Amino acid sequence: MQNDLGAYWQHGPLLVPPPPIPGIIFNQRTQVPACQGQGSPRREPLAVVIAENRYIAEDALDDIVVELEHLPAVVDLEGGLDAGSVKVHDDLDSNMSARVRQTKGDYARAAAKADRIIKRRFRYEHGISSPIETRGVVAHWDARGNQMTIWDTTQAPVFVRNGLAGVLGLSERQSRVIAPFVGGGFGPKIMMFYPEEVVLRGCRCGFNRPIKLDRRPA
Repeated sequence: MQNDLGAYWQHGPLLVPPPPIPGIIFNQRTQVPACQGQGSPRREPLAVVIAENRYIAEDALDDIVVELEHLPAVVDLEGGLDAGSVKVHDDLDSNMSARVRQTKGDYARAAAKADRIIKRRFRYEHGISSPIETRGVVAHWDARGNQMTIWDTTQAPVFVRNGLAGVLGLSERQSRVIAPFVGGGFGPKIMMFYPEEVVLRGCRCGFNRPIKLDRRPA
């Protein structure tokens, strides 16, 4: 599917860039629109079907046969930094995502004068919010007006518009994102891009009608 997306297959942009701190390690590996040969637990799409109705699409999906091979996984943060650990991304030397060390003042001098030095180690659990309202995307490419209109249950329509315009090679005037009733968001709906927001290339293939993007678990 990566070959079908062509130049559209790329890592999503960052909402917040890393701070300009000397010596920072930052390996940007954000969400990608589709599986690239080797999938991940991030639920990257394996295939896309465009059909007249849901019944035809479901039948077409049933004709698609996917053979998956289970690969070793990295499930421990500290263990993933070991030299012999499986690499999450083959193009990186390690599983280090980011490392930032920031100092201010003379710590050694302050520590020498301190009556007591307290050291703590913190472990942060993985957390995620789950709004009752799900996400949905509808896209319409107007070939005559050379404009893309997207209805997206997002908390960041301006950022999504600007980002998609850049991915699709459009100006901001040619890309319009409408955020209808979003419901609960709590942060996850402000992220970009979700894969279905980028898999819009089919909307520019002569259909000239709105396309609703829906996801079916593999």
